[in-house]
Amino acid sequence: MNSYQLVWWQQAQSDHQTFLLARRQGIAQCHSLHYLQMVTEKIAKAYFRRSGLLDTAKRTGMH
Repeated sequence: MNSYQLVWWQQAQSDHQTFLLARRQGIAQCHSLHYLQMVTEKIAKAYFRRSGLLDTAKRTGMH
């Protein structure tokens, strides 16, 4: 795991904890699903960073 992947992984873990908290607290499903979406996006970015398919310079401002 390179340093970029580590950062994406740490952010995904934080979002996952927020997702779990939202579910436990009974917050509206749309909010918990939003955090779940953010988790999957960050895991995908970590993967694409590893495979060389994510060029940050070309993707600035995209999520």
